[in-house]
Amino acid sequence: MTTSAQKIHAALDAAIAENDTDQVIKVLNDAFFCKKVFKPTWLQLKIAALNNNKATVRHLLNWGAEVNPVDAAHLPLIKSDQQDGAQALKLLTLCGAFKQNPINKEQNTVTEKATPAVKKTENNSEEKLSYDISKLPAEWLKVLKVIHEMESKEAVIAGGALRDTFNQRAVRDVDIFLANPTKGLLQEGKQKKFLEEIFKRADLEIHEQIIEHVGYGDAITSKFCKPNSNEIITREYDSVFKNPTKSWHIIAGPNKTEYNITFIDGHLAQDLKRGYVQELLKAFDIGICQIGMNGKRIFKTSFYENDITKKQIEVWAENPCSKEHLERIIKKYPDYAVGQEAKKILSKKERSYSYGS
Repeated sequence: MTTSAQKIHAALDAAIAENDTDQVIKVLNDAFFCKKVFKPTWLQLKIAALNNNKATVRHLLNWGAEVNPVDAAHLPLIKSDQQDGAQALKLLTLCGAFKQNPINKEQNTVTEKATPAVKKTENNSEEKLSYDISKLPAEWLKVLKVIHEMESKEAVIAGGALRDTFNQRAVRDVDIFLANPTKGLLQEGKQKKFLEEIFKRADLEIHEQIIEHVGYGDAITSKFCKPNSNEIITREYDSVFKNPTKSWHIIAGPNKTEYNITFIDGHLAQDLKRGYVQELLKAFDIGICQIGMNGKRIFKTSFYENDITKKQIEVWAENPCSKEHLERIIKKYPDYAVGQEAKKILSKKERSYSYGS
């Protein structure tokens, strides 16, 4: 994207965020008179629809904005005091947004109220999976509830812990993701205090863990290891976003449950705050890892549904997937076939960090 196009998009983003239709028209007209090749994005159209601004939606469509039918199918999952995804979907339909790009219902993100996933058994009969939040350990739900009460209402449990619980496999650890609530300097110190408060309110003891081995059989321990700094890559049409993360490994509770709590910055953090859980899930490397839960609802991508149904392990996202991560999942799911992209990674020597274990 050129610098001039970026400036136009930035100006349009600001106008849409302010719900200012007059300014939207001005930005679009300026682009026209300056003879700039410009097309509004699906994200801009989606935000205008969530703002329930019919005039802005119509202008963006007239300027060539196109619906992303997969993402649009997720809109009904968005519900807050400020935004109603179901209403936004009705508005887009009313304005004729789906004439060129109809929603493919098979690509919709599925909730726990939808039809359960079906997988084939050894005798080729069908077995329905039940996604009941009440089946999850009370300790996990308690920790998530405390995080929500600490003004991080966007926090979700996602990845392997949910996958393995609902597919009756042993759980290794619990991954929790939230927008980074700390700003400014000394963020690691602030995040550590935030985490201490979470487990204090949840009445769960944080246990010592080994952070370094020294000498013969000796080790240095601490309740907090240094967090792992990384990034999650997300994409919105021709724009790629690198979202910085810091992940903390904590052992807590009577069962010494292992938690990986990841603080997210950047574009993805804003998506989470808007309720777009699917944007996080779609960034997970392996299809059967793309499942999340916000305490009230289960979210699953079409890749998760497809791979669980077909009983396969495949890599779909562009975020790095480690050979070690794949080998661990294959060992846990020996009855699943290994996909072509997964096989390519298994043949490589290098290793890297993965989310959604």
